[in-house]
Amino acid sequence: MLDQEKKPSMGYIYEAMDRANEAIANSFTTEEHYKKAFEYIDERWNCQLHRPLHAVGYLLNPEPHYDNPDVSGCEEVMKGFLDCLTRLVPELDLQDKISFELDAYRNASSLFGLPIARSVGGCSTPNLQKFAMRVLSLTCSAIGCERNWDGFQLLHTNKKNKLAQGRLNDLVFVKFNRALQCRYNRKDAAKSNLLEEIDDCNEWLLGKMDESSCADEDNFVFDGDNSNWGAVGGVVRTCDPSHVTAASRMENGLASSFKFNDRPTSDVVVRLRTPEGRDEWLYCHSSILVKKSKYFADRLSDTWPTCQILDARTCVEVHCQESDFDYNITLLRLLYVSDSLISESWHGVRNTLGILRVAVELGCPQIITSSVEYLEAVPWEEAEEEEILHTIPAIGPTANSILARLQPVDHGAIWRIFTSAIRFATSSPPPSLKDLKSSAQEQLEYMLAEDDDAPLLTSCDELKLEVRDCIKRLLLRFSALLESLLNELEETVFEAEKFELLQSYLSDLSWACQISSKLEIMRDLVIFWLEVSDMIVKLIEKASSKVEILEIKMKVVEVATKVLEAVGYGNVVLPTAKRLHMVKLWLPFARVTKPLIDTAPSDTEEDNLKPKIDCEVWQTLESAFVSIILALPSVDQSEILTEWLDNQHIQYPDLTEAFEVWCYRSKVAKKRLAPFAASLL
Repeated sequence: MLDQEKKPSMGYIYEAMDRANEAIANSFTTEEHYKKAFEYIDERWNCQLHRPLHAVGYLLNPEPHYDNPDVSGCEEVMKGFLDCLTRLVPELDLQDKISFELDAYRNASSLFGLPIARSVGGCSTPNLQKFAMRVLSLTCSAIGCERNWDGFQLLHTNKKNKLAQGRLNDLVFVKFNRALQCRYNRKDAAKSNLLEEIDDCNEWLLGKMDESSCADEDNFVFDGDNSNWGAVGGVVRTCDPSHVTAASRMENGLASSFKFNDRPTSDVVVRLRTPEGRDEWLYCHSSILVKKSKYFADRLSDTWPTCQILDARTCVEVHCQESDFDYNITLLRLLYVSDSLISESWHGVRNTLGILRVAVELGCPQIITSSVEYLEAVPWEEAEEEEILHTIPAIGPTANSILARLQPVDHGAIWRIFTSAIRFATSSPPPSLKDLKSSAQEQLEYMLAEDDDAPLLTSCDELKLEVRDCIKRLLLRFSALLESLLNELEETVFEAEKFELLQSYLSDLSWACQISSKLEIMRDLVIFWLEVSDMIVKLIEKASSKVEILEIKMKVVEVATKVLEAVGYGNVVLPTAKRLHMVKLWLPFARVTKPLIDTAPSDTEEDNLKPKIDCEVWQTLESAFVSIILALPSVDQSEILTEWLDNQHIQYPDLTEAFEVWCYRSKVAKKRLAPFAASLL
């Protein structure tokens, strides 16, 4: 029953022993006759065969359990159940659920009350069902009951192992060491295995077959048959890798040909566990783990207590988070990859970063080096970069080279790239570089912006001087283009390409206003705009009947808004005459241009392609007009307001606020200025 291969026998061993004891007792007439026999049986049962698993299997097997209702009341059976439950199920809440469901099973309540439902394992008790399946599916072995007879005799008792005596040396060596290990763990006084019993000429110690063993290959398997043991051994080695001997591995270069999770050849089980209860057994090889991982080298050393499992493999537990579970398995696979090929095993930044975390925890220097080299060389996405910044500090200085691309540079390098960028951003490159120029302008704004982080460059005389020079060159080119276009329009000959260049210059001026405002150097640009304002308005009025310049008008409005805003809020101080001139020139322009832009027809069906100006621009321009008008003498204010009230475009700009202030000031003027009457005469 114990060694059968077709059906697990864990649930029947306890019942079988009870029936065997009953049969023995019935074969004797009195208790005195079988009492001595029971003493030997109990000694062997308690020492070598009985385990709590057998009692649990007896309890959870419905067939004997419901035939014998007293099973649940047996102290030995219930103690075995509690021992196994505590050991196999570490979670306390799950232990409580299984114990609760056990009552339904013992009392035959719920579905267990139906005989036909007992065979399906109890669908109403899922936790107990899983626990029962885990126990009842275990196989058993009678090797613990076998006598300590000679290894050759033991092996010859099984027909499947009927090999030549010369071929048995390796198997005897394995059996001896396993017995020695079990004896050391038990610390009992059993008969010791003497070193003299080992054949020191066997293949396992010398790595080759001795002459007598080689001669055994010529022996015939059966008398009168031409098949010898050498041919049989060759077939066995070919069909079953587990029969490849150490010498043949060395001869064929297979010493490092172990495969990950290959149970027949493994000697270590890595038990991967998560707090959520996930439990994976991975069959590995100590020679590889010890060589490539400091963690496993420590766990498998003589000074570290290890867990021995049923098949004599050493068990090493690795606890990890659920998010790192797959990374741990991948790392164990990589331990079996040649060092020269690890660099070809990386697939993506996130995957490599996860493996790197595990490699640092398990102390795998080859994998750490390879993953760091990969992460240092490949591009990162923004989300991956943030993950790296969160992960690398926890890994330590080993991975500092990954952050080389993120390290801050010195002021000299920043200044050099700033000067190159500002010169390019204010230049006139070919149209093919338009996008690159726009990107340079955006990044220059970002470098000078004061947000959550300090600006890369702070405002200083050297910085202002460089920006002034670049903007001055831009203004000179813009002025020359205006004169050229005015001359062409007077001669009724014009080039459309120049109007495209004009639009580009206006975009650059709009951007230059933003930079100048941040650096507080708007004065030069405001004075220049005041000087060329008449030329710009004249050019637009003459060109509007010949070319479509709606987009140019929009750019002019944007620049004029920023210039008037600087004047209206006092950032740039101008004489009264110049301020009055700016209002009288740009107020009518804005009054006429806004309706044209708002009602401009679209050449495409998609309205989002229609030229537009943000409503905030119009509001800012309106506020600038009001501020400038209220700063003018009252006589000039009355002139501007009179013209505004008489105009048909009274809706924009809305000067209501200026009109109300002017009325109030005019009404109370005599009373407020009475103390100054003499000085004003």
